[in-house]
Amino acid sequence: MEGVAVHITKEEVFLLAQQFKEQDRKITVSSIRTALGNRGSFSTISNHLREWRKEDRENSSAANDEEIPDPIRELGSQMVRAVWKAASNWAQQEIRAIKKVTAEQSKEFEEEIREAFQELEALQGNNSKLEEELALIRSQRDQLTQEAYSHSQVTEQMRGELETAKTRCAELEKQIQSLSERVIQETARAATAEAQLSRVENDLDRERSRSQDLSDKLTKEAREAAMYREQVAQLQKMK
Repeated sequence: MEGVAVHITKEEVFLLAQQFKEQDRKITVSSIRTALGNRGSFSTISNHLREWRKEDRENSSAANDEEIPDPIRELGSQMVRAVWKAASNWAQQEIRAIKKVTAEQSKEFEEEIREAFQELEALQGNNSKLEEELALIRSQRDQLTQEAYSHSQVTEQMRGELETAKTRCAELEKQIQSLSERVIQETARAATAEAQLSRVENDLDRERSRSQDLSDKLTKEAREAAMYREQVAQLQKMK
């Protein structure tokens, strides 16, 4: 992932720095890091390069020491002036070399400082971006927390309403059961009343039939009585 430093070894940095030197390429933290495939942190590569430059300067100084001619050392006191002159010349060369190295080091340090500032600015930019992302995540977290709290309240309210509905449903079931029992009772009473009504209607029909029979009988008897009275009246006239 971008921005995460991967471990590198001192040997890798030394090897690349030596190759760059042999190829007369510019040796900077950025160039070394690019050659490493953008692995390693700025500070780690910078420390390794500083150590490599120190060893490189020491090796160069040792090589310069070996370049002093052996005859100069062998002449001894007889060639003091010549040796002194040669040593003076060599010292001046060393001074110039040191000044050159110092100038190069100064330039390298300036380059490292510039790169450090560039990396610092990049890190600050990344930090600002991360802070914005963090603020957004926190805002989303707070919003989700509020929504979860609201949902929990709604859930509790719905649970209360559900319990109320269950209680009401139980009450209605009891009422339905009671009404069902009353309907059964009323149905039984209606059936009993209907049976009683049927019996009364039958009795009424029988009474009506009996009344009709009695009416017919009375009518017949009235006719017979009238005939009898008529006959009696005729007999009385005949006397």
